[in-house]
Amino acid sequence: MKDKKSIPLVICITLIAINAFLAFDLFGMLNDSESHFEFWYVESWSYLRLEEDVIGVTEDGRERLFTAGSLVSNVVRYDPEDNSPVISLPTPVGEEDIAGDPHTEYTLRGAVYEDVTEEVRQEIERKNAEAPKLASKLSREYDFKRYTWFFHQGEEITDIAGHHLCNIHGSYIIGLIAAGIVIYFDVIYLSRCRKKGKTGSFIACNIILFGALLMFGAFRLIFPLCR
Repeated sequence: MKDKKSIPLVICITLIAINAFLAFDLFGMLNDSESHFEFWYVESWSYLRLEEDVIGVTEDGRERLFTAGSLVSNVVRYDPEDNSPVISLPTPVGEEDIAGDPHTEYTLRGAVYEDVTEEVRQEIERKNAEAPKLASKLSREYDFKRYTWFFHQGEEITDIAGHHLCNIHGSYIIGLIAAGIVIYFDVIYLSRCRKKGKTGSFIACNIILFGALLMFGAFRLIFPLCR
């Protein structure tokens, strides 16, 4: 008889633990902002793979080293003097005022290279075809890590091209406060229900609370909150 009476108490304690954990997880999760995982690889005019180191020179004499094996793109033209490729690249940080333009052109004088335009474009087409599927996979992984933030605290999230998007973060303090509130009121309510012999009411209320927390979690998944 004693064992039968202890079964409802075990259920009550289990429900308290589950709801406290859900409160800790959902309220402690701070990294709610939506992240975009898709990245479209954009085709350039042409692609050259350098076979030797070469110094790129701008019209005003600034130099930049391009190492052997590197892939250069955005060939805007070929120098009429010796057919050297002229490429356009974003202006290096710190040189914006000097250049007065967001892009800088470098002439690769005497460059030894292989034209790999067709090869690279085929690879870009393949990557773009796979992009939606891979982005969807990364998005699911991100959601899983976001909801298990206490295992992945500080972990970097990247898009399909490896570019940084965000880091997984959660607040143990906020999570513990939320869990503490659930435990505090549940313990008081359980004590009163046991005195009145209404353990069933406690179980029913905590099942409702469990459902409400799950709905809150689903809501945060569908409609990310900004905090």
